[in-house]
Amino acid sequence: MYKNIVSKLLEFYLSTVSYGKAHKTTSYAVLAVVVVFILYLTFSSSGIIAETTTVKSGPLVQKVLVTGQVQSSNEASLSFQTVGQVAYIGVKVGDVVTQGKVLATLSSLDAQASLLQAQATLQNAQATLDQLTQGSRPEEIAIKQQTVDNAKATLDQTYLTIPDGVRNVDAVTSDIVRNKFSSMFTYNGTGYVLSFSSCDQTLQNIIEANRTNIERTISDFQKKSSTISALSNTADIDSVFDQAYKVTSVTNDLVSSISTLLLSSCSATNSSLDAYRTNLTNVKTSMNTLFTDISSKRTALTTAKNTYTSAARDLALTKAGTDPYKLQAQQALVTSAEAQVKQAEANLSKTVVYAPFSGTISDVSVVRGETVTSGKTVISMLATNAFEVEAKVPEIDVVKIEDGSKVNITLDAYGTSVVFPATVTRVSPNSTTEGNVPMYKVLVTFIGEDLRIKSGMTANVN
Repeated sequence: MYKNIVSKLLEFYLSTVSYGKAHKTTSYAVLAVVVVFILYLTFSSSGIIAETTTVKSGPLVQKVLVTGQVQSSNEASLSFQTVGQVAYIGVKVGDVVTQGKVLATLSSLDAQASLLQAQATLQNAQATLDQLTQGSRPEEIAIKQQTVDNAKATLDQTYLTIPDGVRNVDAVTSDIVRNKFSSMFTYNGTGYVLSFSSCDQTLQNIIEANRTNIERTISDFQKKSSTISALSNTADIDSVFDQAYKVTSVTNDLVSSISTLLLSSCSATNSSLDAYRTNLTNVKTSMNTLFTDISSKRTALTTAKNTYTSAARDLALTKAGTDPYKLQAQQALVTSAEAQVKQAEANLSKTVVYAPFSGTISDVSVVRGETVTSGKTVISMLATNAFEVEAKVPEIDVVKIEDGSKVNITLDAYGTSVVFPATVTRVSPNSTTEGNVPMYKVLVTFIGEDLRIKSGMTANVN
């Protein structure tokens, strides 16, 4: 039985082989179908055939990925609007400041005095206008006359104190500059130079220039101060007194500059300067006393002048009666005085540098005592709560971007898992060419404030 089966199979095999040789094309086709069928059965039974899914409709999102660097969206280079000597610097590089903070000031004694004078003039003009509007009576005229007499007596008494104050300025400033500071300076034929080594060459140059200039100022002042007495006319006293105040101011500036140099951190450990520092302490005490005295006399004289001028003008207008033309003229004086106050305020504001926004100080390029010119950058700062990224996008992708497009940003410093939301704020209409490919600048702004964001970080903009 088995022999018959084997015989039949052998016969079938031989006939198949014989047929295949005679009909090769048909045989190959049948063989291919059989192989495919066997493979299908094999892989379908083992689960290798991919699963299918249902196609559904939905939004198609196109994304553009570029890189750039984080930068502050607001930078400022700050300068004074007038020429002057730096009196105060309130910040250093790295300080965080709020909007409106005073960062630096120039010496502003003259500007402050001008403002006080303008304000006093305005008050007087307004008071006179009010009086003219109300009219006057004989009793009022008598009272105003008494006010004028009292103001004149006060002014005369104030003038009597000025010559002694002038002589005191002469004695103290000359003693400080020529005697107490004599060991600190040597004359080299053209000017005065410090007699010791300094660790701040810039400030040293300023001090030496000021010492040379103050010598001429004091000499000129002494020629005029010696001619002033209580019997001199008020115009001459005013002229010399103004010069005395100037000499006091420049001497005080010189003392302050030397103090800054000797007490700076780079000089503190130099024991050879101890004798100078001890001498400086006594000088500063004398200088403070002198400055307080001359300032109080100047304030008293200014007040006495204003009071007398105001009283005299008030009396004259009261006697003249309420004339419509006088009212118009006085109103014009008030308007003019208001303009002078605004101008004085504007001039004073030019001596101050304020922070225009909250941010971080990135550079301070002046030192106290340095004379600066209008428009010179003295302090630079960056905004710390507003950052942006400027990236370049090729022309094939820029058409997909528009203002307001949502943006996801990752920073290399924090990895791809930390995403910062942002938005497109500007797409430049102009292109630049890089490797024959037109590129467009796109500005992306971070949404909200995040203290982790720092200027200069590498950003991946998606």
